[in-house]
Amino acid sequence: MDLNTASVESMAKLVGLDRAYDLLLWRPYLDWSELGAVPGFGPALIAKLKTAGARIKLPGDPRTFCDQLNLPR
Repeated sequence: MDLNTASVESMAKLVGLDRAYDLLLWRPYLDWSELGAVPGFGPALIAKLKTAGARIKLPGDPRTFCDQLNLPR
């Protein structure tokens, strides 16, 4: 799941609904360090996201578009 394009519902499965809305409001993310500015997101929660397979791609990255369409890379 890309944190810059994921739906609130998808993110809520990992972090809960309130925190998912916070993630949405602070988009776009350029790297993992920017998640530290989101209220309630410290090193432990960021590590949980990484372990769960979350990723951060730059907005406009063509791979993001392919992922949304479920196209092979």
